[in-house]
Amino acid sequence: MADYKDIKYNVDYSETSGAGGLIKITSNHQATTDSDDGAAAMDFTTGIDSTYDVYMFQLQGCIPVGTNALQFQVDTGTNTNYNITNTSVRNSYYHANDDGQVGHSGHEGSNDSDTNFCTIGTPQKGSSFNRGAVSGYVILYNPSSTVFEKHWLAKISGAGAAGSAHFVEDYETAGYFQTTTALTRVRFKYNTNDFIGGRITMFGLVK
Repeated sequence: MADYKDIKYNVDYSETSGAGGLIKITSNHQATTDSDDGAAAMDFTTGIDSTYDVYMFQLQGCIPVGTNALQFQVDTGTNTNYNITNTSVRNSYYHANDDGQVGHSGHEGSNDSDTNFCTIGTPQKGSSFNRGAVSGYVILYNPSSTVFEKHWLAKISGAGAAGSAHFVEDYETAGYFQTTTALTRVRFKYNTNDFIGGRITMFGLVK
């Protein structure tokens, strides 16, 4: 019978690349040193197809111009309005920097007839103070299916704001897009104004 010393290096990486079978496809970057206000949106319009069943978007250091909340939506490629009907729910966990408030809140998400962008991040103060960034990920499942609706989940953490208070806040969001048409586009934006900084990278999970 083989023991640990015999099998410890017997790991098959034949179907993986990068970390945990995630293949980097492309990245969008908005540098904080750019002279303009930033990017109105970060779009992914290529590379979302049947190659992968799961796509992950890694968000790093996203900062808005002013006080805004991070959002996303999807599209089919033939309709480029980013208004796919969706249903979602989100929870948040928060802690005020002055220790004055701590807790958990449930938030009503998009209802069954909602075609707006899905809010996935806490309201941020953005460029009005230097701790306004959030980071995290969004996972989109089986976007190329022409049989099933498309489920997704997101986890975003970072500096939030409520009035003049500064918060560390964690947002957990999940939902599904009510279409059996293949999705080929994803857009990230703030509810108003632009990105002043941040990077979003798209990965595919090896089948």
